[in-house]
Amino acid sequence: MRRREDRALWKLFRWPTNRPKDAKPWRLYPEDRRGADWRLGDPFEPRPEGPSQWPQPGGNYRSKHHVERGLEQRAVDALSDGISVTLYGVEKFGKSWLLRHVIEQIPDACWIEPRLTDCPPAARADFDAYLKSLAHQLCEALEVRCQDSISPHLQPSISIDEIWRGPGGPQGKLERVLGLYGDATVRDMILACDDMDAILPEENGEGALEKSVATDFMRLVQGWVQTPQMPRFLFTVSTTADRLTRILANSSPFTRTTPLTLGDLGADGLRTLAAKYGLDISTQEVEHLEGWIGGHPYLGGIAFDHVRRNSQVSLMDIELDWFDHHIDRLRQHLRDQKELREVLKRVCVGNPRLDDEYLVDDLRKAGLIKGKQGSLKARNKLYQYVWGRQ
Repeated sequence: MRRREDRALWKLFRWPTNRPKDAKPWRLYPEDRRGADWRLGDPFEPRPEGPSQWPQPGGNYRSKHHVERGLEQRAVDALSDGISVTLYGVEKFGKSWLLRHVIEQIPDACWIEPRLTDCPPAARADFDAYLKSLAHQLCEALEVRCQDSISPHLQPSISIDEIWRGPGGPQGKLERVLGLYGDATVRDMILACDDMDAILPEENGEGALEKSVATDFMRLVQGWVQTPQMPRFLFTVSTTADRLTRILANSSPFTRTTPLTLGDLGADGLRTLAAKYGLDISTQEVEHLEGWIGGHPYLGGIAFDHVRRNSQVSLMDIELDWFDHHIDRLRQHLRDQKELREVLKRVCVGNPRLDDEYLVDDLRKAGLIKGKQGSLKARNKLYQYVWGRQ
């Protein structure tokens, strides 16, 4: 009876079949049934790594893998006081992770994550159609949260078409739709807008809106940011604050928010990140890693993941090919942008000042260079080595 039961358990919990044929067999020991613990043939050997035990560089947010950046409480305090927040940071620097962490810290707020670039193609060139699409998104989210408090006869999502056929401009119609949920619900709303700058045509993103639509929408957001009765915002943007001001001028909503900028991880931050990968690294290893990547959190994650998976190497053995996938992605981004490549090379070979500020901003946004005119340089030794010798 026991052997039959063991066979049944084996079928239920068996390991995926794509393991090498000569691999040591896995089995579920009878004493481990309650916790469904997998072990190797020897029950005293350590458990295998589960898929969520370690972080994945660039992977989805997991609370236990978050590294404090010193900005979390400032964001929570500002939003709790009714002030919108903008998280600035170059690409792959942890803005989306920080946004998700802040959402966790204010669980009682009415959080909504609008997909600002997810709209019908025709709506990208029509402000009225764009706000109507946004109204449907907001109602879809609000009705899940407020289903017990909405009067059955209101049916806000069904009222959208009727309201849009009525008088008034697009912004007034959107605000009337939200008003159906009650003033308290609207005040409790926080719109988490990840990659807010992706809607700007100047950023050349796939989801960018027409210039007039983007400008009108930014004015709407600017008005809401300054109105206590309207929703608060938590933005993340990769574009620098100076460039956004040049693009949007007086219609920028970001100048009315609390600005928080994600910088490089320091030595303590790198040690904390290494610990998330199960590594205890020395001061010498931290200094050697910083010499290669600065305090880049994504590149640090790649290095730590490589060492964790290869027990025969250490951070003192860093090689360029550890970062091949990331470098290839950046090369792909630069492949059809000859001017951008040339500007990057000039910076990497030691030119601290360039005339084209727009191209310089593009490289800052991608996280490839840092500094202001007169002190421009590659963000780290890795990038300087790759693009300085091309």
